[in-house]
Amino acid sequence: MVYTLHRYIFLDLLKKFALGLIVLSLVMGLGMMLKPLRSYNIDPMKVPTLIAYTMPITITMVMPIAALLATTLTYGRLAFDNEINACRSSGISVISLIYPAGTLALLIGLVSLLLGFHTIPYFISKFENIITEDAEAMIFRGIEKKGEISKLFSGMVIQADRVWPEQKILQGVTLVIADKERVKQVITASAVKLNIESEPTGQNNIHLQIVDGRGLFDDAYVELSRQGFSLPIPTMFKDKIKFKDLDELKQISADPSHFGPINQNFKSFRDQYIQEALFNYADNELRRTGVVSFNCDNGRIVRVFAAGCSYKADKLPSGKDTEFRAEFIASASGVITVEYSDPGNALLNKVYRCEQAGLKTETLYGNTSQTALYMKNASWQTGDGRSVNHSVEGVSGLIIPSEILELGKSVRLSDFTQMDKNEIVMPSYASPRLNKMSEKLWQLCRALLIEIAAEKHSRLAFGVSCVILTVMGAALGIIFKSGHLLTAFGISFIPAAFCLITMFSGKHVAENSANLAGGLLFMWSGVLLVTILTLFLYRGLTRS
Repeated sequence: MVYTLHRYIFLDLLKKFALGLIVLSLVMGLGMMLKPLRSYNIDPMKVPTLIAYTMPITITMVMPIAALLATTLTYGRLAFDNEINACRSSGISVISLIYPAGTLALLIGLVSLLLGFHTIPYFISKFENIITEDAEAMIFRGIEKKGEISKLFSGMVIQADRVWPEQKILQGVTLVIADKERVKQVITASAVKLNIESEPTGQNNIHLQIVDGRGLFDDAYVELSRQGFSLPIPTMFKDKIKFKDLDELKQISADPSHFGPINQNFKSFRDQYIQEALFNYADNELRRTGVVSFNCDNGRIVRVFAAGCSYKADKLPSGKDTEFRAEFIASASGVITVEYSDPGNALLNKVYRCEQAGLKTETLYGNTSQTALYMKNASWQTGDGRSVNHSVEGVSGLIIPSEILELGKSVRLSDFTQMDKNEIVMPSYASPRLNKMSEKLWQLCRALLIEIAAEKHSRLAFGVSCVILTVMGAALGIIFKSGHLLTAFGISFIPAAFCLITMFSGKHVAENSANLAGGLLFMWSGVLLVTILTLFLYRGLTRS
């Protein structure tokens, strides 16, 4: 008889739980996903698949509420119809009647942990793969509709006159790269070819191969005959710790470079480190010999004759540093001489004389950068003696010496995770900007490790809360005899909301105040208080 009763209650619980889970998941999932999917210009045929891949997220979020609602409604109806009293008069204890709710609670807790640590990251990976596969098509569809793409890539607008999706080619292209304070770069090209490429870290990029291009960087025009650069494919979930599985969390804890945002910051720091090492190299060479030489990626050679180098950082109106530059110091004559020679064709050789010149490493976008020599008020003479003047002239594609690149590779991200901030030693020539980037990277790595610890605890706390709230729902239903749906929902929502608020608030405290212990204590406090309240409720039921 007891087995039949337990099975009856359990099946009723399952039906109500499934119904509540489906309704709440659909309402929350559709409301959360439709707007971002529209802004990404996704193929409409793929939207249902993408929404299906995000359903585990919404299911996990609404699971404790659906379980609490189901148990409150089921046991409330049993109490309202006096079935609880009938069971008691037959010698069946209240605690025995709670076994089905306890079974459901354990199942939901285990499913919640499985979803949080393994299933959700798996489906998020599937979601991002679809975004990656459709990235090229998103660009072509957007340009075909509006002639431009402005929302897909942060800080970049892509305009094109014509698109050839089959050949993956854009024609008549203009790229505008800007931030909140200024337009940083403008690139024009007769054509651009698109290809998807992947990095060892798992970051997927769209590679843009420029054909017959020119770039405007500040006031300098630079030839970009066949320059290529990469755009990181935008992601909705991939670069968030809360969507990483347990193995990924362990891997990132051991080596933060496996986490995309940290890796990007480390690349920026290393690029700045290499720039300043290059400045120091050029300054030492000029002060020692009066000349410094660079090979170019087109096979030509640049030789600069000057007295030395000085550091300069461009400033925005807000006072922030933008780009680091090494400006050449003119010799006693007040003129800087630049020889631009081609070993294979002497007719292409030029000798520039200019008032101002410098080295500047431009980050085109994403992961791609190039070193260029710029000259202001430069002039050179043709073979027939005519003088050609340029207000601004640039030579791009300078190859950084191998010893400088090796010096940059010697910088390890582990230095910023295993050392105290005061133990990180920067070179004597490091600029204030490089020191600030070093401090920021250290802070980001420390914050990442705290975030990972908080994320693990939040998933565990969420799973435990599912168990406690489900069991509590049965007691609330019996006590309040809430046979009506709205009454059951109102009663069950209060402890669920309290538990979720303390968990999310505790996680926020741990991540943003760097007070991990305090945040974790606050995170678990809601679960602890609800557990105490549940025990108090059951104590009252056993006595009555």
